[in-house]
Amino acid sequence: MNQDFQDIDAIEVQVHSVKECNTQCITPTTQCNAQDYTVDQLTELLGVKRRQVFNLAKTVKEAYSWEPENAFNPSLGKYSERCLAEMRRLQTCKSSAEYIALVASENQKPIIPTSKVSSALALPTR
Repeated sequence: MNQDFQDIDAIEVQVHSVKECNTQCITPTTQCNAQDYTVDQLTELLGVKRRQVFNLAKTVKEAYSWEPENAFNPSLGKYSERCLAEMRRLQTCKSSAEYIALVASENQKPIIPTSKVSSALALPTR
């Protein structure tokens, strides 16, 4: 029952953490500076009040509804560099609806209506 083992060429796989995967750059030529920002840092960088930072973040997450929330909010109270870039882009738009339509058209996604329609029945007036 002696068997001969053959040596085969195998590709070596490198093991790394999930956080390392999430912080890698899209283009390999640029250096990755994955930084998370607090609300206070964002208020200084964007020149808005705290409440406006939360509203901007909500609109960005709403516009990118198909992406996971941790792409913009990696940990509690922290926002990613991508979220900061999208918030700046949102500030250049005239309205949040325009920004959502812009993001949807760029990514070939349908626009999800943000205004809520009342489900109450309309009563006829006499």
